[in-house]
Amino acid sequence: MLYTLAHGRTFCSKFVEGGACSDTDVVDDRINEAVQHLLTAADPKLTLRRYGICTHTNCITMPREVEVIRAFTIDHRPGVPWSKFYEMLEGGPGRIDQYTCNPQKDLVDLGAWYPTFKDIPANKYLKVMALCTEEDDEDLEMTIMGRGLLQNEVFTSGVPGQTLKISRWTEGVEGNLGPMAGWVMSEFEYSSISSIVKPVTKGYVSLFAYDPEWATDTDEPPMLYFLGKYHPDETNPGYRRYRILNHALYNPASECCTGDYVIALCKLGYVAAKHPNDVLLIQSLPALKAMIQALNQYDAKEIAAGQAYESQALSILAKQINDSEHQSNEVTVESSFGLGQVEAVR
Repeated sequence: MLYTLAHGRTFCSKFVEGGACSDTDVVDDRINEAVQHLLTAADPKLTLRRYGICTHTNCITMPREVEVIRAFTIDHRPGVPWSKFYEMLEGGPGRIDQYTCNPQKDLVDLGAWYPTFKDIPANKYLKVMALCTEEDDEDLEMTIMGRGLLQNEVFTSGVPGQTLKISRWTEGVEGNLGPMAGWVMSEFEYSSISSIVKPVTKGYVSLFAYDPEWATDTDEPPMLYFLGKYHPDETNPGYRRYRILNHALYNPASECCTGDYVIALCKLGYVAAKHPNDVLLIQSLPALKAMIQALNQYDAKEIAAGQAYESQALSILAKQINDSEHQSNEVTVESSFGLGQVEAVR
């Protein structure tokens, strides 16, 4: 059984503000605060989730609830998740844009805070547009920040970025292009996007870059590059990316790309639960109860009592994994390149 925010409200509300709180929003905030604290303090093995990803590019962007990849396979072969220091190693491959001296398919962490799933194609300067399905979201405004022509940061009246009105798919049907007369594009062209500020919306909002060079006929559909698709509650999107080393490239002979299939075991990151049916990232109501009591004590400056309750919450989570898992096959692999040509070392 998966516990949702509704379950958390019923179980934990009597421990918020000494049981005197009847405000659902306050209860939700306390539950989310407890979840966020436990995600950081608890053993990472307690918050792992399995993802399957098929990609035809050498870069994957993880969903918003993924903190980091702990283990993975590419095309059914286990690999090593390398840190952001991989291309800086003395005996390493250097830049990781193309092939490397490592013949194995590994993943290299490129860091978090990427605001889009995909980038604007290299050496292009394109206008962007946002499309929604819900009528209530039409004409709401997003703020897009990034770099434009000559790699200058886009400014509007001295303020970074520009506002972009959200347009609606034709007849509200996602993917229905139809006439573009009513669609709003950004005033400036972008070469890259660094940050996005989005309002809370009723439905999902998709971001595209428009390439006018492909529009040779008014009857032809426009060329749109998909950049991202944002959850209704997302307001400042940011995602973690990984580079696939030695990924499957396009084969001119067969005119196709087989792509790479990645199965990843991921550590979950914090995403606030806002709706009754949202599944809680910490699936132990007693642990959440103990953590809420710890937060109450911390707020009252009773640090020792708060630490005691927090220890109780972590102990409950530790026991939970012993009950739910038969055995541990986890193997920690520490690997790195040698020193290479370091003249001072002999």
